Amino acid sequence: METILSYLDNMFMNFPDTEKVTKIREELALMMEDKYNELLAEGKKQNEAIGIVISEFGDLKELQEELGEEQHERSAGALAAEKTVDGKRDMGSQKVNIRRLTRENVENYREIAMRGAKGISIGVMLCICSPTFLLVLAMLDEGRKHAISDAIYVVGGVVPLLLMVGIAVALFINYGSKMEQYEYLKKEPFEVMDGYLIELEKIKESEKKCGMTKITAGVLICIFSVIPMLISACINEAFVLGSVIVLLLLISVAVRLFIVGETQIECMKVLFQEEEFTAAAKKSNKLIDAIASIYWSVVVAAYLIWSFVTNGWGYTWIIWPVAGMIFGALAVIVGIVEKYLEARKSV
Repeated sequence: METILSYLDNMFMNFPDTEKVTKIREELALMMEDKYNELLAEGKKQNEAIGIVISEFGDLKELQEELGEEQHERSAGALAAEKTVDGKRDMGSQKVNIRRLTRENVENYREIAMRGAKGISIGVMLCICSPTFLLVLAMLDEGRKHAISDAIYVVGGVVPLLLMVGIAVALFINYGSKMEQYEYLKKEPFEVMDGYLIELEKIKESEKKCGMTKITAGVLICIFSVIPMLISACINEAFVLGSVIVLLLLISVAVRLFIVGETQIECMKVLFQEEEFTAAAKKSNKLIDAIASIYWSVVVAAYLIWSFVTNGWGYTWIIWPVAGMIFGALAVIVGIVEKYLEARKSV
């Protein structure tokens, strides 16, 4: 409801602050809330429910006529270009889906994206470091000439490994589900309110610089992470397992820096709709997604049929790298064809 209420505030921004307008706004808010809850009860997703509510209650022309507030009418061009903020816009006779983000929308997206990046990066770190306990036991076992039993390996090594991976999976699911509500930003065109867009421009470069600093630090850590292993191999092979543990810890820290830094940069790309998040790229991605759903279904079916018929599970896996390369080439071809067709249209 926060998105709907923010939209409602924008709708009434140009109306006079009178008792009648306030009453109408409150009644409209109640109706929108009832409709929103009804749609959720029917199984609609949040974004879908918001779009439906706003498309049904987003036209205030009758209210404007009733109040006789001609000075609050937008220009003919602006009114033709804008019908709603978070719902559907009427561009002349052509309707397109578009959203307009408020300061609150943008800040919520940035906050949840960064929380998600930090949470997911912790999950990745746990996965990378999960064999650490097994390596510690193996290192101790070498010193005691294989005196550690299999039961200790299971309890002290395998169980912690499974726990760490389980926690990581829970983090992936938790933070991944929270980010779903903003997935439309990467797939659909939108606008940021002009006033806040100017303010956001000021922090854009600092965010990108901070993100690049983290990525650079991660690269340096990866490069230097092999040094302990090289030194231990030269001095005493008994220390090699210990150096592997250090290697895993350093790599996990580097990966965390990669994820957090890349998310900082990506947030700015998404909000300013740059590079792979431009309107043209989003349109292209929709077509590629549609092709991918069919393509990979066929690949899975082909893999299973080939494997069951030949019983060659040991070599049928080759279909996956081959299919991946073919799909990459297919995506490039689709992009080239779309650019060619756009160029023909402009001519």
